[in-house]
Amino acid sequence: MADQSDWKLCAEAIKDLIVALSIDEFTAETVVVRKQSWNRSGLTTGGVILSPGKPSRIAAQNQSDEVIQPIDVVALTPSNQDYTANLETLLGWRESLRDGLHGKNLGASLAYDTDVIPGAVIIPAAFGGQYDATKLTVNCRMRV
Repeated sequence: MADQSDWKLCAEAIKDLIVALSIDEFTAETVVVRKQSWNRSGLTTGGVILSPGKPSRIAAQNQSDEVIQPIDVVALTPSNQDYTANLETLLGWRESLRDGLHGKNLGASLAYDTDVIPGAVIIPAAFGGQYDATKLTVNCRMRV
């Protein structure tokens, strides 16, 4: 059995790419890999939660198939239920994350391409929990 799943390896590579964007709030300590994106435990000043989505398999033209390993990327920051604060911050983060994560080759033995799919600009449940959060999904494409 492998030490880590393909998904976990992709998530760690995505984490490294996010930290490399040099956004002040996104550090090695505040970009975390979790089972569920709503678990913000330990992220008192905000950050990014990476969690698994539902993978899919696409038949290819040769003996290999293509597997899509989705990684939900939820960026969040404290809001105290303020209706005007953080919108520009969240929109800026979304643009930076999209630009920094789209079309990346994560290595020959991992994902050969990434595609960023937009999700909710504002997640209402997070707002009720005193946080502003936004979501993107990174589809990691690999051959198996």
